[in-house]
Amino acid sequence: MSIVTLANVKERLRISHTKQDTTLQIGLDAAENWIQEYCHVRYNEAGASLTEYLDGGGLNLWPENLPIVSVTSVYDTWSLYTF
Repeated sequence: MSIVTLANVKERLRISHTKQDTTLQIGLDAAENWIQEYCHVRYNEAGASLTEYLDGGGLNLWPENLPIVSVTSVYDTWSLYTF
């Protein structure tokens, strides 16, 4: 689930041993879960593919899953056009 890897955290904290890996991973997972709940978004793992259906109700679409790397298509049911 992590968009920040344990290796990145250990590098940033200058930790080279594995003694605290479990504790660090638990903290990392808890922090990411809190951030996602607070921001009302879900972050996908790198390379994950996802289809999301949104009812924009206006000019903007607010996806629940981030980050968005690419968009294959957008379909407007009112005008019957695919962009």
